[in-house]
Amino acid sequence: MFDIGAIDQDLLEERPMTTIERCHSIFVASQTNRVPRDLLNIIVLTEGGDKGSVRLNSNGSWDMGPAQVNTLHKDLILSHYPDITWQQFSTDVFANIDISAKIFRQCINDPAIGNSGWDAVGCYNSRTINIKTNYLFRAMSTYDRVQQDKSGVLACSNYW
Repeated sequence: MFDIGAIDQDLLEERPMTTIERCHSIFVASQTNRVPRDLLNIIVLTEGGDKGSVRLNSNGSWDMGPAQVNTLHKDLILSHYPDITWQQFSTDVFANIDISAKIFRQCINDPAIGNSGWDAVGCYNSRTINIKTNYLFRAMSTYDRVQQDKSGVLACSNYW
């Protein structure tokens, strides 16, 4: 099943997810998990993963899939997708974004985070203040890029 010790980034070929896959998955996951879809979109774009992405972190954990969900969330992943393997989770756009929305929802619900959507975006990546702050700068840069995209592709405006 979900054997983290067996993760091998050479076993999977990274493939870009389509705009339709990203936008549809974000739309459904944001409704299901009651999170702001525009901020969930910013998280997914900031993470920058693809289908099949697996990246080793300096602490020995792995980031997987389009939303780069960390293996530290293994219990959450398996509580909602009990039969999924790490390979499937890394390539399944919807499951990956759905779990990212659940993590984002946990951050929103955390009283220590307050009512700030942007603080919850930072929390998605880390609760450590300097790491969270650096991530927020990246996320805000992504937000600016989305706002400047005249095609509407990054904002999913053609799909929502």
